[in-house]
Amino acid sequence: MMLLDCHRFRRTDNNTPELPLENDQVVALEQLSVLSSPGPAQYQLVLITRLKRIAQKGHLKQAMSKPFYAASLAALPESVLEVRKALIAALEQKGFFFLDKVRINTLTGAIDPIDEPVPIQTPQARLTWQLPLNPEFTMQAHVKTFMAGWLRETMHGAMQRLGLLTENEVLPASLFFRVPDQYEILWESRRLDAINPDTLAAVGELIPAHGHLPLLALWFLDKELRASRYGKVGFASETGERVSITTFDDLKPLMAEFGFDPITVRKDAARLELVAEVIDLTSLDVDIDDDYF
Repeated sequence: MMLLDCHRFRRTDNNTPELPLENDQVVALEQLSVLSSPGPAQYQLVLITRLKRIAQKGHLKQAMSKPFYAASLAALPESVLEVRKALIAALEQKGFFFLDKVRINTLTGAIDPIDEPVPIQTPQARLTWQLPLNPEFTMQAHVKTFMAGWLRETMHGAMQRLGLLTENEVLPASLFFRVPDQYEILWESRRLDAINPDTLAAVGELIPAHGHLPLLALWFLDKELRASRYGKVGFASETGERVSITTFDDLKPLMAEFGFDPITVRKDAARLELVAEVIDLTSLDVDIDDDYF
């Protein structure tokens, strides 16, 4: 495995002997897996000590975050950036000074300097979604085939209601959901924003640039799954906290964070029958004499 974007720190104290555990310490991103190339990968923030012994597996590694997915090192969750900043501040308070930025191969112990400039991080709102079906609907082949068809028809129905798909239009077999030029969910294994055809499980991520339609479509799918007792769509913040979406009021914090227009979102939610349609009384033509007296 590789340790990427490593911030290496060193402590020198002439008054007391250096302890092995206090030599070079590294705040790094450990690359756990690659979903597609190029594409999202799974990382974990770690703190490395005893760096000189890394090739002999004598180093110490502490996980400082839960595993998370990111499209690139320039798109890390804000929560991870905050933890890394706090770790660096704690090292500096203990007398460590920044030495350099490197990449580290944990198998060979090779340490390569990073010369390129660090991209500026622009924090943005993120919402993770996950599709777990109940196990009894994924174990047998014929049942799994039925569920795959049900998922496809349900999501295509949502797309038609939202004006994303005409009645006679057929999506490519590789597509599960699409908002043109904004967001799509594929039928593909081992990647973000895709349904694994073998397990019918999926994990994805929504950001403001995707617009509000994917969020509403996933809420609609969650409602239909729960009504049929087939499964659910779970939502979570970038910190891993569960986000419950059962009413329009539950969307209000998300709309504020993502910058969505509540009036537009509600109109589209009504098209999916997620909320009651708002009737504009001023547009009604009532045949009653206003001059009562």
